[in-house]
Amino acid sequence: MAGGSAIRGSRVGAGPMGEAERGEAIARFHVSYWCQNGHETKPSFAEDGTVVVPAEWDCPRCGFPAGQDKNNPPSPIKNEPYKTHLAYVKERRTEAKEKTNALLFRWSNRREEISPAFESSSIAIYSTLKASSVEHYLDRAISNSRGYLAIMAYLHRGSDDQIRELAPLIENKSKLPTTFGWGPRFLHSTGQFHKGGPSNGSFIQITAEQENH
Repeated sequence: MAGGSAIRGSRVGAGPMGEAERGEAIARFHVSYWCQNGHETKPSFAEDGTVVVPAEWDCPRCGFPAGQDKNNPPSPIKNEPYKTHLAYVKERRTEAKEKTNALLFRWSNRREEISPAFESSSIAIYSTLKASSVEHYLDRAISNSRGYLAIMAYLHRGSDDQIRELAPLIENKSKLPTTFGWGPRFLHSTGQFHKGGPSNGSFIQITAEQENH
């Protein structure tokens, strides 16, 4: 006796009465959408009272967003080109330069002349701390420091190397941590601590007039 399937020749889900047993189909309605290329799309939605018709629909022909206002279709999204890390760095640097130049220009016309706190024939000290000598200024700077001291030497590295001896002398006298850096190179070394470390540092910047050879 040959065997066989009881549902052979019938579709899965179909009942003995055929499609009539599945009930009546829900009524549907169409909504027209237009994109900027003039393409019309007419998706259908069920009329069951629960469907929320979207304001926009993706055009199946060009992929642009389509809206229900034929005369005012939505604008396509502008995709920004891919940027490499180097491109982002250059962009940030350009932005920083522009802001710095704008700040310098804004203050250049109203810059006030600053008088030194102490001045002799070979040295001038600019500070809010009044002093009668270099030694007096260093004593006052040390006594007003509560965190750490930072010496920033904008000098000629090589011929002015003796300035490095100032850091251990001040650290020994003040009993405070003292950093030393050649400007502007210290921005990438001790400068990282100045910006990201505790906000209790006292900074001494040392500069010199350029020699004419």
